[in-house]
Amino acid sequence: MFKLAQQQGMASYVPYFPMQRESEPREGFVERPDFERLRQEVPEHLHPALTFCYETRCRTGAMSKIIWPWVNLDAREVNLPPGIVKNRKPLILPLSVELVAMLRKKCQADGRVFNTKNFRREWIKACVKLKFGVKTGPEWYEYEGLIPHDFRRSAVRNLINAGVGQATAMKITGHRTLSVFERYHIVSMEQLHDATERVTSNAKTTQNAVASLRRRRKAPFFSRVCRGSSVVEQPIRNRF
Repeated sequence: MFKLAQQQGMASYVPYFPMQRESEPREGFVERPDFERLRQEVPEHLHPALTFCYETRCRTGAMSKIIWPWVNLDAREVNLPPGIVKNRKPLILPLSVELVAMLRKKCQADGRVFNTKNFRREWIKACVKLKFGVKTGPEWYEYEGLIPHDFRRSAVRNLINAGVGQATAMKITGHRTLSVFERYHIVSMEQLHDATERVTSNAKTTQNAVASLRRRRKAPFFSRVCRGSSVVEQPIRNRF
């Protein structure tokens, strides 16, 4: 605003506005076995909603707005119209076979797809029981630990670890910029150790290959020459 006023001669100078420091991204994520344990601890009516958020990285707010006309179970897709997700762009989300089977059991012509009754309360109860979080006060909502938004990082991580290309993964997650996408791609300590092991293994393989090549270069090389009725071997010099 001040820049525009300065350009139009309405302000002689632009005051300094310090930028707020960008917050560090959360690093919470859930591996599939832990997700299965969490899903088993919440009531059955929440299983489809929980599975959908985990597999598609959809926010709980957008998930709760989805209605049946947007769902195509035969194509295994959910078509979100503009304005439902944060970037306000239409988005097509693929559905897993497991989730489609869950939705077929409750398929309707209209209305909300996912039953989210007591979603947050049941989430907290399950997370505390599984030690994914802790209570911070006497009220049911006073809690600190794993949150549904951590499923978004889990979905991005699962896509990359499964070998899905970055462009395809960004199309599924709806991220429009690489910088934001990378904030959701959390690398675990196990992956760092695995990377170190791969580098070490590759270095050893390369070192062994070089050593083998050097030994072959030092070894004499013989050619077979016919002399009359006999064949003799003689060394070839200046091979390299």
